[in-house]
Order: sequence, then structure tokens, then C-alpha cells
Amino acid sequence: MLDMSPWLCLESPEAGGHTDREAHEDAGSALREFLVANYGRLHRRLLRHLGDADLASDSLHDAWLRLGETPVASVQNPEAYVYRVACNVAMDRMRGNRAWQYA
Repeated sequence: MLDMSPWLCLESPEAGGHTDREAHEDAGSALREFLVANYGRLHRRLLRHLGDADLASDSLHDAWLRLGETPVASVQNPEAYVYRVACNVAMDRMRGNRAWQYA
């Protein structure tokens, strides 16, 4: 069974502190802001890796959406994390498109 304890709120907001969930949401927001601020560099890097400008753009857009949906703990290297999320999105898209080739 999956241990969900890291995602539970351990401190009440009434106590004046941030909950763990709020801290994770702040990290996701910071990663989204990082993506927006460094979009050009991330897009060029993905373009070199994927060889398709549209796929790179779509992957960064989907990565932005995923970063807001998923609670994230603190990240030591935001660029590497955002780039990896975008690469994973691109791989998911390419795998999804490949199934239609054989239908």
C-alpha cells in the first residue's frame, strides 16, 4: 500500500504555520514560475533533444500543467526537474502516438 503520510497536513493552519500541503503547493508554483521565466532556454534544449519544435512546445505546456497538479517537495535543481518532467511528457506523447501506427 502507498504511504501517503508525507502528503498529509501535519500542522494546522490555525497555529500560524504553513501545512506540508501548502509548502508543496508553493514548490509547484515556484517550479511553474521557473518554467515561464526560462521558457526559451528550456524550449531550445528540448528541441535539440526531441528534434520537433511543436512537440517541445506542447511538452512544456503539459509540464506546466503537471507542475500545478502534483504536490512537489523542495527541488535542488529546478531546471533539471522541469526539463525531466517535460521529457517524460514528450515520451508519453510519443508512446501514445505509436499505438495508432499499428491499428
